[in-house]
Amino acid sequence: MFDDLKGKVVVVTGGVTGIGGAASLAFAAEGAKVLAQYLGGGPELARIEAAGISTLKLDLTEEGAPQRLIDAAIAK
Repeated sequence: MFDDLKGKVVVVTGGVTGIGGAASLAFAAEGAKVLAQYLGGGPELARIEAAGISTLKLDLTEEGAPQRLIDAAIAK
């Protein structure tokens, strides 16, 4: 559907559960490399990781956390 997403890196905050999880799966299905940040997961986390999506457990309210998220995305 979106050929321009193939090989791109997408960062989804809250990317494991609910709408964020659905967005992570949809981006991955279109060929994007997805980094899903999350704070709590549960059974959804296993489904996201099984889809080949990279995950990063990170509380974005902690000092320095946004930079750690950026660094992880760049490394991806």
